[in-house]
Amino acid sequence: MNPIFLFDLDQTLLNFHASEEKALEIISKKYGLAYSKDTYSHFKDYNKSLWLELEKGIISRTDLFRLRFTDFIAQCKGESLGLDPLAINNEFIATMAENGVLMDGALEFIKQVKSTIAGCKIYIISNGATINAKGRINSTGLNAFLDRVFVSEEMGLAKPAKEFFDRVLSSIGAKKEECIVIGDSLTSDMAGAKNASIDSVWFMPQAEACSSIENEMKKYDIDYCANTFDELYKVLKKWAGLIGKKDTELKSTFTLRDYFSYEDKESILTQLQALSKEWGAISFLLSLLKEGSFHQKLGKGSLYLLLDDAKLIGGKPTLASFLTFCERDEIESNLKPWIGFVFTSSAYRGHHLAGRIIEHCMNNAAALYPESEYVYVSSDEKGLYEKYGFEFVGKMKSVWGKDSGIFRKKIKDNPWKDISLSDYENHMSLDSVMQLQMMNEMMKNQFIDFPVDTAMVLGIAGGNGLEHVSKEKYRLVYGVDINDEYLRAVSKRYANLSGTLELLNIDLTNEAQKLPKAKLIIANLLIEYIGYNAFQNVIKQVEPTYLSCVIQINTDEEQWVSDSPYLHAFDRLDEVHCQMEAEKLISSMEQIGYKKLSQKTEPLPNGKALERIDFKKQEQ
Repeated sequence: MNPIFLFDLDQTLLNFHASEEKALEIISKKYGLAYSKDTYSHFKDYNKSLWLELEKGIISRTDLFRLRFTDFIAQCKGESLGLDPLAINNEFIATMAENGVLMDGALEFIKQVKSTIAGCKIYIISNGATINAKGRINSTGLNAFLDRVFVSEEMGLAKPAKEFFDRVLSSIGAKKEECIVIGDSLTSDMAGAKNASIDSVWFMPQAEACSSIENEMKKYDIDYCANTFDELYKVLKKWAGLIGKKDTELKSTFTLRDYFSYEDKESILTQLQALSKEWGAISFLLSLLKEGSFHQKLGKGSLYLLLDDAKLIGGKPTLASFLTFCERDEIESNLKPWIGFVFTSSAYRGHHLAGRIIEHCMNNAAALYPESEYVYVSSDEKGLYEKYGFEFVGKMKSVWGKDSGIFRKKIKDNPWKDISLSDYENHMSLDSVMQLQMMNEMMKNQFIDFPVDTAMVLGIAGGNGLEHVSKEKYRLVYGVDINDEYLRAVSKRYANLSGTLELLNIDLTNEAQKLPKAKLIIANLLIEYIGYNAFQNVIKQVEPTYLSCVIQINTDEEQWVSDSPYLHAFDRLDEVHCQMEAEKLISSMEQIGYKKLSQKTEPLPNGKALERIDFKKQEQ
């Protein structure tokens, strides 16, 4: 991937205030207005306050233009001149457009970036008037090094709206992970990057940093900061070297765990104790865990941990991020469930790790809390949870007697419940996909290869392969699926297996305890949709002697569903899909006492492959 730099314009590359002051002097002299340094200072402050109101959607652009020059004319004692504030505004913008002023060193910096960071693209993203922005860019020669300029006026959208950034990325055909936003404004540039989940650099060339840079970086989820163009170049050079591998490496080294089923709880408690120095609320969480009162206080639910398997502390994975997902939080109400204690270690911030755990909770919420319509979060920070799709709904009293902001997100059902069997089977049987045909042959061998008389097929879908079940060999075969429509179709298609085939409508992510025992488990293209942890829980419940799995090996991690006319039917599967790796699957099975028997790869016509891995339970 090539690095894409999204630069704010004013006070980042161009000195807006210098151009602004020069244009006001010219206009004041032309119309006989009593201009002074004091009137300019007042204009600048008032103009800034109006732009903040525009960013919040309080006023329109026309309101801003009219108000600032109505006030300016009054400040310059020009009310009696009969000047039209909007006409003066238009002339002001045109005059500014002819008088662009670069920030010191900006042109040399942009030349250096363009010539030394391979394949980079430079785009301007600016709130303002088109003629003003583009005119000043052209008057300084900056335009020669830019790939395109996006201005809020012609887009009909403004920073920090997520839709502004979505439109920009759509226009240039870029992915978020290829982009980084560089700007000086917290409320426009940094808030916008946060809303759009794009990496960001807070550029402070005037050294006007607030007294609490760390707090602002956390509040706006800022990845980097820089005070000079030299510092900024080093940041962009470093970031450009990370894209394309940063998130891939992170994705492959992290494992999501449930604290209460994690074997080494002591290492987690030790790390939580160390992290409590970063956030005092962790001490309260620690007391709940150590005293055994977690569920008494918070109700049904758990503490989810994101562990970095590649970075070990005392031989144990590092705790990078965590949160609780429970019936109760600090709010006294009948609402449930709640996400709480959301925390990411300072060493891991900037990679949206908490978002991964929140996504896991949302994907499992429907099954865990079938009576609930929303998942709730209590927080005093507006803007923090909106980027994960939560909406602010008001304030409620906490158990501490304080008002706290309440956010909610609508629970979606498991996406597999919405995929029709016809779309699924038509897609899987296409000549360009060939998975239905290949899976049928593999399943035939799976039913033959093991000396058992009971089996359980997980994710049975429409029953492809069940025609190979021998009633002479098998006295009982369970077919498990989350989609009731699929099970009804299987019942009709395989009426000949009556008495042998038993169908179970079970969500394997949280209802494993409902599964009966069986000597063989067949799990084909299933583990990638429930994850290693849930699969381990299934195995522990069923206690099979043999386990035969088929996973899909993808050459393209972004496009893991093959292209087809039915592709739209699988749009939501991203919500539950986990990238599979053979070695990780083998390791996760070894953790619960299953040793690999064999491993075989079958290529598919679309560059992907199916890998069958068989296991046997080890004798204690």
